[in-house]
Amino acid sequence: GSSVRFGQDVLVVDTPGLFDTGMTNDDITTEILKCVGISSPGPHAILLVIGIGRFTKEEKETVELLQRAFGPSMVKYLIVVFTRKDDLDRGHKSIRDILRNAPSSLQDVIASCEDRFIAINNAEESKDRLEQQIEGLLTMIKTMVEKNGNKYYTSSIFNQTEIVIREREKELRQKYEEKTKLEMHEMKRMLSFEYEDKKSDFREREKALLEKLDRLESQRSYEMKSMATNLRTLQAEMDNLTMEAVPESFDEEENCRLVTIQQKILEVKRRLEDVRQEQEDMMLYEDVREDVGPPYRYHRDIDRVVRENVRDEIESGDKNILKRFWRNVKHAGFGLMTKFREIFELVKKKSGFL
Repeated sequence: GSSVRFGQDVLVVDTPGLFDTGMTNDDITTEILKCVGISSPGPHAILLVIGIGRFTKEEKETVELLQRAFGPSMVKYLIVVFTRKDDLDRGHKSIRDILRNAPSSLQDVIASCEDRFIAINNAEESKDRLEQQIEGLLTMIKTMVEKNGNKYYTSSIFNQTEIVIREREKELRQKYEEKTKLEMHEMKRMLSFEYEDKKSDFREREKALLEKLDRLESQRSYEMKSMATNLRTLQAEMDNLTMEAVPESFDEEENCRLVTIQQKILEVKRRLEDVRQEQEDMMLYEDVREDVGPPYRYHRDIDRVVRENVRDEIESGDKNILKRFWRNVKHAGFGLMTKFREIFELVKKKSGFL
């Protein structure tokens, strides 16, 4: 499983039980290829987990098997993890006390990985102490990784499986991109309908406002002409009678009507400007959408989705991708096939078939 611990992304791959009774060559091959595929392009650390006081011949042969499968340089990435530390605590002993009297085969393994070992209480109930154990193990791994130049372990088998994984990722990426193009085409088609509907709505609203504006301006022109005519008539009458000034109140009603019309004209012009701005914004958005293409989020997520899908195929034992792993391993050269034959013989011997 994978998680984030103490600010680090951690992926743990459980190795197969290669000495299980009844495992066929195909079973062994499948488990090894799954293990390699999940941890491809290579692990930063290889943990040999054994119980304190229980380093049996099986554990020794497991180390030999892993060395045959992945190469002798794997010990540079090896850490021995002893479980059941609580047994030591009850006996007031340290792990080094146990190692002094351990079988020479275990001492050889410890020496080969430069004394990288740690004891943990896998039955620890205290969350704080459990977290301390995990942090201690991750610190040891980090120190080892830095010593190895921050490089992950790799070998011929890892290289060949990584080639297949990259090819499969490329296939899936192409598949998703084709799907995206179809989805984008359909989305553009639907948006095009929506865009045309909005354009039609804008045109109708603009037309209605222009017609209203035209009517109001005609009405204003009529009122202004009428007011001017009335003013001239009244002025002539006053000149003929008393030559007195025209009363200020005579055009109050006409002025009021004119002001009302002018306010309506300004309101219609404002609404017309709003409609035209909406239309301009919509056209600008349409141009940007055409230029950008598929959403950025999709491009950002597609690599993650592709990697997860390939990993799911490997974990589920998908026959197609495992066959491709095996085909690459076979074509890589005689050396890899010899390693697998040695593994088969070792497992069968341990299981009592030879």
